[in-house]
Amino acid sequence: MRIKPIFAAILYIFALERASAAPILSNLMPFNPLLTAVGSDPTEPSLALNLLGRLGVHVTTSGLDASRIRLVLGDSRVEYSDSSGWVDASGAMLDLPSVETVDGQTVVSLRVLGALGAKLTTGETAINLEFVGVLPTGGFNQVMAWQATRRPNQVSVNLSRAADWRIEAQSQHHLTLRLRDTIAADTALPVGGDGLSRARLWQSGNDAMLELDLTMRAEARVTVDGANLTVTTEPRDALPPSPGVPPLGVSYAVSLTEKSKLHLVSIDPMRYAPKVLAAPWGGAKTALEFARDNGAVVAVNGGYFDPATMQAVDHLISSGQLLSYWRGVRAGIGFTPSGLLWGAPISRLQLGIGGVKYTVNSIQPTPNPKYLTMFVGDGFNRVGGLGFTTLSLAGGAVRLSSDATFTPVLGEVTLTFDPNALPALNASGIVGSSAVVTITSSDAAWLGATEALAAGPRLVSASAFAVNGKLEGFDTNGEIWRATRQVAFGIDGRGWYVVAMLELGTPEEFASALVNAGLRDALRLDSGSSAQIALADGLIGARWARTVPNALAFVAK
Repeated sequence: MRIKPIFAAILYIFALERASAAPILSNLMPFNPLLTAVGSDPTEPSLALNLLGRLGVHVTTSGLDASRIRLVLGDSRVEYSDSSGWVDASGAMLDLPSVETVDGQTVVSLRVLGALGAKLTTGETAINLEFVGVLPTGGFNQVMAWQATRRPNQVSVNLSRAADWRIEAQSQHHLTLRLRDTIAADTALPVGGDGLSRARLWQSGNDAMLELDLTMRAEARVTVDGANLTVTTEPRDALPPSPGVPPLGVSYAVSLTEKSKLHLVSIDPMRYAPKVLAAPWGGAKTALEFARDNGAVVAVNGGYFDPATMQAVDHLISSGQLLSYWRGVRAGIGFTPSGLLWGAPISRLQLGIGGVKYTVNSIQPTPNPKYLTMFVGDGFNRVGGLGFTTLSLAGGAVRLSSDATFTPVLGEVTLTFDPNALPALNASGIVGSSAVVTITSSDAAWLGATEALAAGPRLVSASAFAVNGKLEGFDTNGEIWRATRQVAFGIDGRGWYVVAMLELGTPEEFASALVNAGLRDALRLDSGSSAQIALADGLIGARWARTVPNALAFVAK
């Protein structure tokens, strides 16, 4: 009578042994190439850590603790270390097998995926992972907090490979998608009028991406209600407000050129001070919003930027803080207590710690294994993470060394790096060491600049035509050199600040017009669709422009 249960147990173990060597399916669909369970225990199907990414799992490891692993799928997260075992996002312990090494590879039990929201079914010929109720990852929290103020003319939402969507409703200013009903990839979803000009669902690797392009006259909000994602747009007025009466110390004039109109706004430097303004990281505003938010009488868009990240691509200093490095030899301006600077020096940030100086390679919140990156907390963006070390500075010393992801408070200076690349900064006694970040420059005069930005080309120098695009690294045959709307900052013969707009022309035509208008020096700023000047609570030129991440403004002294 005892033979039957023993025989049944043997058959069960044999079935599991077969299953552990069988292919792994995702929602009953095989991978190509196939995934196969491995492990030292035949009753515990496992998978190599480096293959979890193909299941949509984001894997992060630690440089400070080799045993520490974090796995994220959708909104679920689990972590493992030799000291604590498996724990969920709340810190509660999970009854799951330990991580092990098999044939030199780190492997984890497939049951761990159950804690991340997957249903594990072990069959005779395959192991199936059914992803049930795994909501999209990445895009939701970012877009809800990030879209309205950061990139109002374009949205990309990561829906994750486990989420299928279909259109639930759409109208002129409204688009709703519903989870779990399949919609084909690369499907165009036209939404009319002044709302969404185009919506497209497409595949990016293992992820589904919803890409929304908005008209210049629309602002978007993205909200989530259960399994629904809703995009709502609000149209702007067709025309921006016109400028009011300029205040004392500001004059505005319009003149005709051979082919276009030239707008000149002159500002008395005895009454108004220049300020370089920057939106929060990844953010953007119109010049009118920059002016209104900072009490400025005049504001003009600033330097060139990367539309994907909304970050300046050239030198940028705001209130003494270096926000972006100079690239190439594009001309720039700097404002110091003693006067105005023109040029293109090489400026960098240096971390001095323990008598050693390290060059800061990039200014951004996102870690990069190749760089020592710095970020000054804005209370919103997160820094660091497993696999990196982040130092937090306070009071001229290292306050904290961490391999966790965290949100630094407003003004908190953080430096993040790969500990394998900079082992000296990862030493056990680094906390408490004196540390300071300073600006260096190839031209000492620029060390006194409290506000600065680069753009180019230089248009006017010593009252003469000064355009030399190739010398400043511009492609004079490319789109950036085409005839378009142009804006510039300059100085006139009285020493007054001038912001100028040519409604249509090339940089050379703009420079000639400014020389004829009596400017002594001038620098072109980002132009084309970015070109905009706010004056007296309105925009000159009667046109909206795209939002931009930085601006040059003038505020009362």
